[in-house]
Amino acid sequence: VRLKCPKDSTECIQQRPTVSEISKSLTGCDETLNWWVTKALEPTDPTKKKTPTKKKKGARDYTMDDLPEMCLDVIHSK
Repeated sequence: VRLKCPKDSTECIQQRPTVSEISKSLTGCDETLNWWVTKALEPTDPTKKKTPTKKKKGARDYTMDDLPEMCLDVIHSK
């Protein structure tokens, strides 16, 4: 949803890009957005292999070995 700032608003910041910057019309209702209801809504190919991703570590899953060397130097300094 794209909202325009009210004309009398002094603190509203206009969203970028504006509708006229991404569309050929002032309303955004033209062929430039056809991809949104065609390509973007197509189901993914179930036979396509997904690239494995590493499990992200949470705040408590880090060990001292995971720290950068500079951090270890600070921790072990006297």
